[in-house]
Order: sequence, then C-alpha cells, then structure tokens
Amino acid sequence: MTPQQLSAICESFENARSVAPDLGTRFYRRLASDYPDITRVFDSVNMEAQHTRFISMLHIILLRMKEGRPTTDLLKDLGTRHIRFGVSDKNFQEFGATLIAVLQDVQ
Repeated sequence: MTPQQLSAICESFENARSVAPDLGTRFYRRLASDYPDITRVFDSVNMEAQHTRFISMLHIILLRMKEGRPTTDLLKDLGTRHIRFGVSDKNFQEFGATLIAVLQDVQ
C-alpha cells in the first residue's frame, strides 16, 4: 500500500467515524442483514461493547500503519482469537465486504 492510499483510507475512516458515531452499530447491523449465518459467532457477546471494540481496533490498526509501526503480530493475534470464536476465512471476507459497504454508505 502506498502512503497516499493509506492516507486516503485513514481519512475516509476518520470521516466516517465523525459523521456516524454509531459506525460500529451500523457495521454489525449490516453484517447480520447481509450474512445472517455470522450471528452465531456473537451468541454470547455483549454486542454494544463489541461495536465499540471493533471500531477502536480499526482505529488502532490504522494509527499503527500510519505511524509506520508493525501490525503483523497484532493482526495475527486477532485472527487466532477470532478463529477460536468460530470465525472462518469466508467470514473474514464478509467482514471486509461489509466494512467497505458501510464506509461507502457513510461517505
């Protein structure tokens, strides 16, 4: 990823957060609507807290990338934990598609 692309992504994300403080809620609502099977992963999760954790983690990852700090270990750890929760490769793709769609909706 080029510095310009990263800057554009960070700017887009920050803009979305400022325009839609409920970005996490919008994301999970859309995810459940588009991919209802994924809701099984969240059966025992406090979803209000999850909404906040998700957006906070995205923010942390983007900040690290922008600062040139490594994200590999953080992302590997997150991936490993999510696999333990029953998240599949297909679900990661669904998360990505949903995130892009929600960010586009907010813009």
